[in-house]
Amino acid sequence: MRKEKKKPLIDEEYLKQNDWWWRRLVFGHYQDDTEKPNLYQVTQPKMSHLTSNGFKRNDQVKRWLENNQWRDWHDKLELLTYRYELARRVLRLKKFPHWPLLTEIEELGLIGALDDKKDEICLKLGPSNMNPNRAKPDLLWTFDLTGSDKVLKDKFMLLINDERRRKGLHDHINKMSKSGARKSANAKNRHRGISWRGLELLDIQFFKLGTLNNSETSTVSKLKREAKKWVESVRKVFSDIADLQSMGVDGERKNFKIAPYLKENYRSLKT
Repeated sequence: MRKEKKKPLIDEEYLKQNDWWWRRLVFGHYQDDTEKPNLYQVTQPKMSHLTSNGFKRNDQVKRWLENNQWRDWHDKLELLTYRYELARRVLRLKKFPHWPLLTEIEELGLIGALDDKKDEICLKLGPSNMNPNRAKPDLLWTFDLTGSDKVLKDKFMLLINDERRRKGLHDHINKMSKSGARKSANAKNRHRGISWRGLELLDIQFFKLGTLNNSETSTVSKLKREAKKWVESVRKVFSDIADLQSMGVDGERKNFKIAPYLKENYRSLKT
C-alpha cells in the first residue's frame, strides 16, 4: 500500500526556512535583534554579516553583491516583492507561490504590474511610453565610451537641450514639489525601509501559531485592506501568462532575481 506523504509541520521555524525567504538573502541582512534599529527590515549587510556567509574581505563577489544586488533590491525590487507577497497571503492559492519559486516570465510580469508606473527618466522604446515629452529615438549619434565622464555628460546635455528646444521646452528643467521646493535629484529613490514583520504576522494568524496582541491584530487588518490594491494585478499577470503558455510561449525558466541569492542556493556559486 502506497504511503501518503506527511504534510510538513507548519511552525515558525518551518516558515523561516521556506516562505519567509527575505530572512535568507545573501546581499541583505534581516534585522531581528529587538535591541537594534530597523527591526524586521532587510538592511545592507555589514562586513561581519558577509564574512559569516563565507565571503573574504577582499572577495570581488562580495563587492559585486554590495554594489549591484543590494542597490537593485533596495531601490525597487524589495517593494515589488513585498506587494506580491502581501497579495498572495490574501489570495492563499497554490498557483501563487512565494517569489523565489516564480518562473522568469512570472517574475518579470509581476515587476511590471506592481510598479508605481512612474514615468522613468530612461525607458526602452515601446508603444506604451512614447509621450510628447520624450526624446525621439532616432537621434543619429554615438558616444565614444573611452571619453571622460565630464565630456560625455556635457555633450549628452547639449543633445538633450537641442531636443527640448525642438519640443518647446525650457533648457535646464528643475522639477518642483507641490510645495514649490525643488525636488532632489534622488526624489524617485526609496530611502525608508520596509518592515516584513507584518507579512509574518499574517502567516502566524493564518496557521494559528499564536495569539496576536492588539497592535499586531491592527497591523494584520491594515495589511489585508492594503493587499486589495494589488490582488487584481497579480491575478491578471498569472492569467495573461497562462494565455501565453497556451500559445506555446516558454514560461518554465527559473526565477533569476531572488532565488539564486538565497543563502541555501548561493553556496555553490561562491568563488
